Amino acid sequence: MYHLNDKALGVYFYQRKRCFYIHTCKFIARCVVKCLCTLEVFLLFVVISKVEDIVRFPVVLDPNTAQSNLEFSEELSCVQYSSKKLLPNNPERLINRVSVLGATGFTSGKHSWTVDVGQGKDWYIGVALDSIQRKNTIFLSPAEGFWVIGLSNGDSLWAQTTPRSKLPMKEKPNRITVELDYEKGKVVFINAADSTKIHTFKDKFTEKVFSYFSPGLCKDVQNLLSVLPVSFL
Repeated sequence: MYHLNDKALGVYFYQRKRCFYIHTCKFIARCVVKCLCTLEVFLLFVVISKVEDIVRFPVVLDPNTAQSNLEFSEELSCVQYSSKKLLPNNPERLINRVSVLGATGFTSGKHSWTVDVGQGKDWYIGVALDSIQRKNTIFLSPAEGFWVIGLSNGDSLWAQTTPRSKLPMKEKPNRITVELDYEKGKVVFINAADSTKIHTFKDKFTEKVFSYFSPGLCKDVQNLLSVLPVSFL
């Protein structure tokens, strides 16, 4: 039998120990890289989630329902009057008024969104039924499937009842929150600046309801209606 002397035995164990250390270091390195990759993915997920939170809107606009003079922001949260476009006359499209509906319809629950009406002189906001007349001239009223308020000539605020009702206005609101309670049939308009109620409609809903937006007939940037993101509220 072959016997190692003390020196050879020392070299043998040194090499074994060195090999063990190398493999251990490589294993630790792989684990660190894997953890860093996992952390990177996690941090990326957090960043994306935060970005989505920043730009999340309670409602967005549906261009398929828009009258042909309307122009939208890229994220479909802003609308204003613009040059007429050649668009298909699909069944959803509104051609009787310069207006657009929200992309999501409501058949239950409570919902709210805030609209920045800016310095616009003429606009209407509120809710409308899915079954409204989209091709014929109509009057904005609950009887026709609209629960809206609007500003006229920059100085008169109206509730579109039948007949329409002039609303008291100490100063022109810049941001208005629309609150819909489907089960109670309530549509409430609130001045977002001081939380005072502007007007309340009380009715009964039996079909899908959409948010409704109608900017003034002016290409001025002041006649821009903007839905505010949730995180801004």
